[in-house]
Amino acid sequence: MPSDEQFPLVLSRDEHSLSRKEIDSDALKVLYRLHRSGYKAYLVGGGVRDLLLGKQPKDFDIGTDASPETVRRLFRNSRIIGRRFKINHVYFKGNKIVEVTTFRAEVDSDEDTEDVEPVMRDNQYGDDESDALRRDLTINGLFYDISDYSIIDYVGGIKDLRDGIIRIIGEPERRIREDPVRMIRAVRHAARTGFEIEPATLSAIFELAQQIELSSPARVHEEVIRDLTGGHAREAFRLFDKTGLLPYLTPIVSEAIDRDRSRAWECLDHTLSRIDDMSKSASPATVGTYFAAMLIGLAGEPELSKRVPESVSAEVAPYFAETRKDLNQALEGSRPFENLERASAPAGRGPMRRGNRRKAKKSTLRKTIDTLYQPLQITRRERDVMEDALRMRFAMLTATMSADPDEREKALRSIKSSPLFSAGIKLLRLTAREDNKEILAEWEAVASERIKRGKKNDRRDKKKSGRRRRRRRKRGKRADSSDQT
Repeated sequence: MPSDEQFPLVLSRDEHSLSRKEIDSDALKVLYRLHRSGYKAYLVGGGVRDLLLGKQPKDFDIGTDASPETVRRLFRNSRIIGRRFKINHVYFKGNKIVEVTTFRAEVDSDEDTEDVEPVMRDNQYGDDESDALRRDLTINGLFYDISDYSIIDYVGGIKDLRDGIIRIIGEPERRIREDPVRMIRAVRHAARTGFEIEPATLSAIFELAQQIELSSPARVHEEVIRDLTGGHAREAFRLFDKTGLLPYLTPIVSEAIDRDRSRAWECLDHTLSRIDDMSKSASPATVGTYFAAMLIGLAGEPELSKRVPESVSAEVAPYFAETRKDLNQALEGSRPFENLERASAPAGRGPMRRGNRRKAKKSTLRKTIDTLYQPLQITRRERDVMEDALRMRFAMLTATMSADPDEREKALRSIKSSPLFSAGIKLLRLTAREDNKEILAEWEAVASERIKRGKKNDRRDKKKSGRRRRRRRKRGKRADSSDQT
């Protein structure tokens, strides 16, 4: 934290650019009611940061010195959640939630916490200054006071915003040992804003990168998903590599980079850029599809052979081939459609009863996926989507490469009618390079036909539904007239 300034630094209304007009109307209602009831009411965290950067915040979180029980009494449309630390969710129309948190105290941690799982002791109430000091980054420690429309800065966040700096609040090594997930958050905000990570913070992350293994896998998984789907995955994974975090998050990607850095990053840059574009589009793919895309071209024989037996590696390698040349080498002259029926899987992929699911045998590809992303402990849903997308992409590539017209036509019909088509085409869009552009163009035409056919079927179903309603009305009128006679 900068030491040449006196804190708190208070910027009056005419000294900053944040306007009430940019704050969500429901969040303003909460702020004003807290203030009029005699409590401090601040817009906190990322909402203040984003508004000062000229961006639209996703959430508007509020901090106050009112207890959770007091907030519950003030807002009948609220509910207290949380066991370790109680917070209030205030509910509005449209499934909108405004989160209200009572100021927390900054509690000093023990020094000898290096070899134990970090425990965040933030379940004590405090004041606004202690609440600012316990936050992760200086740019996230700013408060907007609704009482006089000023911005309060206890941590040097204003200066770091102006200078384009990402800085952990307090002593970086101690704060990282308290909660190693702060390293991922520092990388995320540097990727999203384009800011530089200040030297002391960067050095601490590099030295303590392995500490991320002490964090809950579920929390790390959630943080990585936010980086992958936030529209800045390319910059985030570049920084994961630079800071030394990548081997502990996605070891297989790190190993591919170590084996051939230029080729691996050429592949990753292309895929992650496509992921960013798709995440910002109107029809983003699922997380499982993004995870699958990152393996294409990177999960080669050297990486697979370290994790699965040689026979399994040879079986699953074609699913991760990037180009037609790589796919031909992986298939080694075998019939390209020997796995097509399983790949398209038009039947047997629907919901299963819980008992049947336990009995279902895991495929070799699914077992391999579990091994490749083991540190992140991906969910069953993500694993299922990954397998479906990889199989369908493999089917699309091999079907287009077939030299037998009859076999090719049969494969095309099977793929077109498959419920997994959408997952396959999205994965193909994310991973298609120059070598596969013609294949992608062919399947894009098929996708357009499916969309047109779907719209046509929707119109037909709508007309049928209208005719049924009219017939029911006519029958009802006849019945009424017969009753009157």
